[in-house]
Amino acid sequence: MITIPTIDLDDEESAELKAACENVGCFFAKAPSLYSLVAGVIKEARMFFELDPDVKGKYLATSENYFVGYRPQGSEKNMYGTQTEHCEQFKLGMIMQGNGSSLCQIEDQLSNRVFNTRKTLQYWNEATTFSNRLLDKMRINLGFEAAYFDKYLDQPLHQLGLNYYPSISNIQSGFDSDYALSPHVDLGLFTLISQDIAGLQIQLADETLVGVEPQENTVLVLLAEYLHKWSGGRYRAPLHCVTASKKERYSVIYKHRPNYDAVIRVPYRASELSDSEFINYHTGEAYDRKIHNIMGVTHLPETADP
Repeated sequence: MITIPTIDLDDEESAELKAACENVGCFFAKAPSLYSLVAGVIKEARMFFELDPDVKGKYLATSENYFVGYRPQGSEKNMYGTQTEHCEQFKLGMIMQGNGSSLCQIEDQLSNRVFNTRKTLQYWNEATTFSNRLLDKMRINLGFEAAYFDKYLDQPLHQLGLNYYPSISNIQSGFDSDYALSPHVDLGLFTLISQDIAGLQIQLADETLVGVEPQENTVLVLLAEYLHKWSGGRYRAPLHCVTASKKERYSVIYKHRPNYDAVIRVPYRASELSDSEFINYHTGEAYDRKIHNIMGVTHLPETADP
């Protein structure tokens, strides 16, 4: 039976991390400092989501700000664009600019006086530092040279999402799904997930769907599409979803992502996968396509040629 392991990044032995990435695609990482901030971040998120809709609307995520900001319930669809997602989100972090570069506006986004954001900013800084360290350990496991990822992350598009899932009784009319967030694979290197109560489900390598309970002093690391491709298919990027619940719930989602113009030219080939899947995969354009599908946009901000 496949289970989700717990990894201590302070251990010099990397075999457990390698096995978790290749065989499971997710793991709990010991992170007491991150864990200690989660309750405060959720408290700040609750303060925002309980505001009047007109106030929240002032921070609306649009194509002009690359959909960083507030995404109301029902504004986002699944990755096929066929079903409405029942989740309110507040996206923070790196914004792509018209010249193809990125700009960290996290401090500006959190400088408003609508709600206290001190713990959220602390979490952002701690999660970024933690993720850089984790990525370097993955680099070693993949056999990449020192500083391999540096050129792909000098203007990264990291993102922090504060998610609110209303109870079924508070979901907008017309709800006819078992999911508050439909099955999908994240576009990024990996995602850090903290939740106040269970609701997340992950599909393991044996195709079983398992519920994930919060684990004290840890953060859940979920591998994503870019790292799956960068590893030549060796690292799993599992499908995951959030089930509809009779209780409201919150989660904190940090996505570690490269520059907009990062192009993956994989130095390995997985025999069961075609070479064409790994040639010149433009991560920014892939994210553009995802945003087009889930937000139903007809145009996005112009970018420079890669």
